[in-house]
Amino acid sequence: MRRLPAAAAAVGLMTLALVGCSSSTASGCDRPGSLGAIGSLVTVSGDDSSVAPTVQVSSPIKIDGVQYDDLVTGDGSAIVSDNQVVDVGFTLADATNGEVLAAEGYGQPLYLPLTGLTQAMPGIKSALECATGGSRIVVGLAGDQVEAGFLEQLRLAEGTPLVAVLDLRSVMLPAADGAPQYNDAHGMPSVVLTDDGHPGLVVPDGSAPTERTVEVLKRGDHDVPADGSTVVVNVLQVDWKSKRVTKTTWDDKPDAVALGGDSVVSQTIAGLPVGSQVLVVEPPADASGSASIYVIDILGTLG
Repeated sequence: MRRLPAAAAAVGLMTLALVGCSSSTASGCDRPGSLGAIGSLVTVSGDDSSVAPTVQVSSPIKIDGVQYDDLVTGDGSAIVSDNQVVDVGFTLADATNGEVLAAEGYGQPLYLPLTGLTQAMPGIKSALECATGGSRIVVGLAGDQVEAGFLEQLRLAEGTPLVAVLDLRSVMLPAADGAPQYNDAHGMPSVVLTDDGHPGLVVPDGSAPTERTVEVLKRGDHDVPADGSTVVVNVLQVDWKSKRVTKTTWDDKPDAVALGGDSVVSQTIAGLPVGSQVLVVEPPADASGSASIYVIDILGTLG
């Protein structure tokens, strides 16, 4: 079995950046259990999702487009967004001869945004739509559903079809899904949400609070991360005076924040359950500065 070369790993494994050191299925998500005949052409054995399965391909396989079969259907959160973080193990095989090329994410958790997989294998995006945490899925990808550069790093010719077996051990929430909370603080910004939960801010014209002010906008009903754990969050940060966005993770990938750190985000989310959304106004360090506004969605924990 070949291991993914370093260059291919750079394409496929976009891990989370750690900052801050100084689980329910999506409603209305309809997923057929299979598409195409790939499930009858690939044998997968081994029940422990932390250990690489044995994969046998009835090669050669002719694959048109994208095929998949849910070998195991989990009951965790569903994949509904490209920037969701998953803990995943995956095995790749050459569909033309059955050779197993790589097995990654086994032996220890592998957390990455879905874009870490879909950039290298664009076709896998449709195969994972509405897939849930705890699932094992076999996917067949025609050669035009895989980036040529990724195939080159695997030492395969352009257009080579692939078989992928994925163990989705967990799927982080796409956005906070907690119950709305009543808040009555005067002069605070208002948060508006798109249909997919992406927040925006309406900043009042008055002065910002002179002390850190926190409002829990949604309270989740999932587990409360333990002190010292690493929590996955989406963050929108806006400058009070200019009303300009100074940071957003919504268009890239979420942050991983260590609880117990001294950052505003780490201190604010401590003690809150996954699925919560928090609004924070942090006053400037000196009178000449501007307050910062944060909207934080707590999406899950690592490990």
